[in-house]
Amino acid sequence: RRAGLGALLLLLYPAAITIIGFAAATLVFVVAGSRLCGLSWRRGLLIGSLLAATLHAVFVGLFHVGLPAPWILDWLAR
Repeated sequence: RRAGLGALLLLLYPAAITIIGFAAATLVFVVAGSRLCGLSWRRGLLIGSLLAATLHAVFVGLFHVGLPAPWILDWLAR
């Protein structure tokens, strides 16, 4: 069952990046994945936050990769 939920998370991750943005999607999915693995909410939030911040810094700051603007910003601006 956990393997199926983990696979579902991996399938939904790209759509979440498009909708809520890279950093937010990474945080949400790492926390969800860590909970599936039995880690606490606190540890999942810590790992997710550190991973999201590090990956954003590497892709945007170091490699100068432009991440797409999340759709939710357009929806909220209406």
